[in-house]
Amino acid sequence: MFDGKTTLIKRLAVSASEKGKVAFFHSSNFRPDIDSIIDIIYSLSQNKNNIIIFIDNAANHIVWLASVIEKIKEKQIKNVEFVLSDNNFRKEMISEVMHSLNNFNNYQYEYIKYISIQDLSILADIYRKEGILAYDLRGEKGIKNLSSNPIGLICISLVNEVARLEEISYKAINNIIVSNKNSKDIIFTYLIVALSKHCYSSGIRYSALHKCLLDAGITCLKDYVNNINFPLVIKSYPDRGVLYVLPESGILASSILRFYSKNNLDVLLQVFVSLGKVLSKYVSRSTIRQQTPEARLAARLFDFDKVVLSLLGNKSIDFYDKMKEYWDWNSRFWEQISLMHLSMYKKTSDAEQLKIAMLNAENAVNIERHPFPLTTAATIFLEMYSLYENNEYFTKSYNYIIEALNIRRSRKHYSAYGVHPYNVLFRLVLIRLKKGRIDDELKNDIIAHIKNFKLSYQEHSSMKLVEEIEKIIYSR
Repeated sequence: MFDGKTTLIKRLAVSASEKGKVAFFHSSNFRPDIDSIIDIIYSLSQNKNNIIIFIDNAANHIVWLASVIEKIKEKQIKNVEFVLSDNNFRKEMISEVMHSLNNFNNYQYEYIKYISIQDLSILADIYRKEGILAYDLRGEKGIKNLSSNPIGLICISLVNEVARLEEISYKAINNIIVSNKNSKDIIFTYLIVALSKHCYSSGIRYSALHKCLLDAGITCLKDYVNNINFPLVIKSYPDRGVLYVLPESGILASSILRFYSKNNLDVLLQVFVSLGKVLSKYVSRSTIRQQTPEARLAARLFDFDKVVLSLLGNKSIDFYDKMKEYWDWNSRFWEQISLMHLSMYKKTSDAEQLKIAMLNAENAVNIERHPFPLTTAATIFLEMYSLYENNEYFTKSYNYIIEALNIRRSRKHYSAYGVHPYNVLFRLVLIRLKKGRIDDELKNDIIAHIKNFKLSYQEHSSMKLVEEIEKIIYSR
């Protein structure tokens, strides 16, 4: 209900098929065997078929997709197109991988945006002329209230006078509280599923959800799943023999999360803690390498910038503190704590927060010399260098980011791609150049890294940093 991207990409796939294209649709947790896919595509292409592969939640499959595209190029298969969909906050990862593929220049993207007030007025006029307008748009406030909703809900509201999404969320919660003696259990269950969906498009494994509820003393999961009589519906679906659970409406689930983020952080913190605790039983270094659904869900759950801060706010530190006994072995966990303290430093200018960030970043690197913690450590030491002008901090930052780049280039998975390490490198170098001259060895190294960057990211906004660096270097 009201989800835009999945409905749109499925509609496009059906439309392509109706027009005689060979259309494939993929949205599973699991990735088809690459060689088998290539064999099928190659066979179809020999008959000069136009093939379009539609992939929903594309960021979850970006490693697989990059390998498929490279194989298609190797075999010189023609007439193959890919149409990808995902949430806007995943665009950067997808875009970087697409632009990093050699000789792959036909990638473009479009947002499914919130509608502007001006466009909403035009749309309402069209509905009015057709005699189907039901929503009262009188006055600027009425237009603004409706324009804050997703486009799908707006179109429904104009002809059915549906309430705003926030009102729907509040009424659904209140309906459960009033009509069910187990309302707390029902809402807690829904919030676990909603948070899982918010973090990872495929939701949560049924058995993991069951364990979350048992830990909270809830034993009636079977009564809640697929029960259409509840205002907040969660549904199960099988994927290769494994049962997963999702909210019926992703947008409504996100709205419910925002409602609790604004009105009851204590309950939402309990949900975060419960999910994090149970996921620790499913995630290990091995499952992280395999990129299992639970490992990907956990990685997203601990993401400070995009998930934890936006939903938990000032309770973020409490969440990480409660998770230490379950996740202190994990480098990403300490990396995100480091980013949290970096955020505190930027907000308060408290240098003590920066020092704590530094200690946590180095702890993450000591656990695992992976590009992610190495890049985070480089970022922290960049801030240290900028604040204290100590060359030791410059050297640490530079060494960490070069190591991250070297590891990325040596690995054949999506972490081999990404503009962020280059961005950190160029910011660091620019600070150094503005403080004085650099020796020839460092200058030559920087020129070499700029050359590598340009091979993949010529159109990226970080080119502005490159141009500024080159201007200084070549003017001396």
